[in-house]
Amino acid sequence: MALRRKGTKAAKATVPASTRLDEARLLGSHPERFSPLRPQSAPIRSLVSLVERRRPHVGDQTRLTNRLSDALKQYYPQALEWFDDRGTVLFCNFLERRPTLRSVRQARTAVLERFFDAGPAGSARTSNPSGPQRR
Repeated sequence: MALRRKGTKAAKATVPASTRLDEARLLGSHPERFSPLRPQSAPIRSLVSLVERRRPHVGDQTRLTNRLSDALKQYYPQALEWFDDRGTVLFCNFLERRPTLRSVRQARTAVLERFFDAGPAGSARTSNPSGPQRR
């Protein structure tokens, strides 16, 4: 398709002159229906700026979390079952310390309990409050 060629952009939608003329007539004949635009306050402008700068980072985190989840589905699906929120430090620390199901099975129960009790938030936020179950 022509839009896929490098260097081409889709044309921006333009407002027909007749529509602009109608809008100008409406504004001129009924000014009471329109309130003047007031600039936003400084705190609101600052907040808008912060939100706009944060948005790409949230997208990056979501993209990376989804890629990690897709990779884990192939070789370590149990980790995905044990944790509801995969974007946490606790989840990353768990994967660093226990990168395979075998390493979880070989760990003593007390070691796993200490890990979850000493998590970044003080307690584990897992779908299974007792942590991984041995089988």
